[in-house]
Amino acid sequence: MRWLRMTTVAALAACGPATTQTTSDLDAPPQPPPSIEATGNGYLIRLQRDQGVAVSTIEGGRSEVFQALVTAFEEFALPVEGIDATRGILQTGSFRAVRRLGEHRLSQLFQCGATLTGDRADTWRLEIEVDAQVQQDGEGSRLTTRVSAFARPTDGTSTNGVPCVSMGRLEQMITERIADRVA
Repeated sequence: MRWLRMTTVAALAACGPATTQTTSDLDAPPQPPPSIEATGNGYLIRLQRDQGVAVSTIEGGRSEVFQALVTAFEEFALPVEGIDATRGILQTGSFRAVRRLGEHRLSQLFQCGATLTGDRADTWRLEIEVDAQVQQDGEGSRLTTRVSAFARPTDGTSTNGVPCVSMGRLEQMITERIADRVA
C-alpha cells in the first residue's frame, strides 16, 4: 500500500503543469469588470458585476439620464436616502417591503426560496437596497444598478433570514423607464 502511494505521488509530480503561460498572455492588460461606486458612512465601495450589478447603455447625456433615474426611483416607490448628482449616484439605503414593491409582487422581483406556505419573497419581510450610478459613455450614458435583498420571517419565530437574489426585473424596469423618458 505504501509503495502504491509513493508511486502515485511520483507520477503526479512528473506530470508538471498542464498549461504554460506565454509572455503575450501577460502583456495584455486585464479588462476591469463594470463597477458601481457607492458611498456609505464615509467609505467608498466599488462593487463588481459578479456581485449582482446590472450595466446598461442609454442614449442621452449623463445629467438627463440622471434626472430620469431620480424620477424612476420615485415612480417605483424607492425611497431615496443618498444622492450625489456630481458623481451621478443615487441610493436607497436599506428599506423594508412586505409582499409588494409598488404594483409588483416581490416574488416577481426576487428569488428567496420557498417554504410550505409559498415563496419567501411574498410571505416574509424583505430588506432591500438599490444603488445606481450614471456615467458618461461616449455619446450616451452607462447606467450601473445594484439591487440586493434579505428576507426575514414575519411570524415572530427565531428562524434565520435568508439572502435573496434579484431576478433582474427591477433593474430592467428602471432602465426601460429611463430610456422612455430620455427618448
